[in-house]
Amino acid sequence: MSFAASKARISKGIASGKYQKPDTTIQDGFMAASNIVAEGLLRQGERRREEEKRKLEEARELAKEQKAKEKEAADRKRKAESLAAEFGADPKNTEAITYFTEQLFFFDDDTSAVYAKAESDKKRGKIKFVPKEEELFLQGPDVPRDFPLTVSPDGVKPVSEFGNTGDKITAGNVGRFKSNLDEDGNEANLYKTEGDQMAAIFAPISEEPSKTNTFEGLEINPDAQEFVDIDFSKIQTVADVDAELRNIQFNNIEVDPKALQALKNLKSTYYVRESAAWIAEASESEDKAFAAMQEFKAKNEDENYEIAKGIYNGYKGKDKPYKGLLEPESLIGKTAQDLRNTKAVASSLGATDEEFAILNDLL
Repeated sequence: MSFAASKARISKGIASGKYQKPDTTIQDGFMAASNIVAEGLLRQGERRREEEKRKLEEARELAKEQKAKEKEAADRKRKAESLAAEFGADPKNTEAITYFTEQLFFFDDDTSAVYAKAESDKKRGKIKFVPKEEELFLQGPDVPRDFPLTVSPDGVKPVSEFGNTGDKITAGNVGRFKSNLDEDGNEANLYKTEGDQMAAIFAPISEEPSKTNTFEGLEINPDAQEFVDIDFSKIQTVADVDAELRNIQFNNIEVDPKALQALKNLKSTYYVRESAAWIAEASESEDKAFAAMQEFKAKNEDENYEIAKGIYNGYKGKDKPYKGLLEPESLIGKTAQDLRNTKAVASSLGATDEEFAILNDLL
């Protein structure tokens, strides 16, 4: 058939409706659904990959942190070993190495600060490298025959020595309890039964006694101190006391706590001595106490002002001048030194020990 004839036939078929476009609705629906599923799977896969990536990053960060911690610990251990060696400790002295490791931790790995602290501690006798001993009790065939034991069967008194001889019960003789069979041939001595069981557990026994291991350790004595003496002969005034206290504080000088307390008490004594004239005058009347208050307030001399105010309150309350110094509301909030000065002044004005109860509780 010629091309022209075929074309004419097809055109005629199209015109008559013989050829129709196929219905692809269902196919298109399946295609759309499959596209949605595929897109969901793609997104799910993407989320999974993102989650895996996140976890991998976290694992890397954790590994990095762990590595940093391990490096920090290794560096600290190396520094501790070096410091221990500098102070003459045995390289196997684990107690000394532990001491320096802890000090490095406290001082943020500042080797110089730790060295200074250790040098001070050693000088004062707070730390010493000393020989130590430990008794080695080993298991199995190495258990020494003199290893002490206590036999304690159910329902009877525990014993650690043989009743007939007084010998100590040990791993080497625990099975030597005397047998006592009943009418049926059963063991009636509970100690014998328990002792035989213990002997079996510890067997075989070493013929050697327990061993003592000697090693170098660290002895720490927190109470050992070496104090710098205070030269009280050079301290004659309140100003001298203040200068010495500043020197002790700013130069971190270690002094005996009792000597330091004596120095602070001396300040109160000198304060009363140097202030005796105006205290005596202010104690003469309410008006003079008030005048002293005004004078010290104008001079911004707070310490003297508080003393004058206390004397004034004593008069104002129609009582003895020192009574105002010891009123609870005037004591609360004062420094320890202010309380000591107040006590010294009140005592100089006639206060008795019984009247210092509240003040002493605050000191």
